[in-house]
Amino acid sequence: MSLDKDKLKRILEGALFAANQPMNLEKLTELFYDEERPPTELFVEALQELQQDYAERAVTLKEVA
Repeated sequence: MSLDKDKLKRILEGALFAANQPMNLEKLTELFYDEERPPTELFVEALQELQQDYAERAVTLKEVA
């Protein structure tokens, strides 16, 4: 399965909003089976784009510890 960045952003957004605690990059990558997991760089890019998307909204996406 090959994911484009927009689909990955939607998956990450859903996981972050559904989580009852902060999720680090490792936890987010564990949402996928090893053979289907996108590269870490794509996760980072998608999260950065989500931060930009939220910049003018009432939601803030921050990296914690």
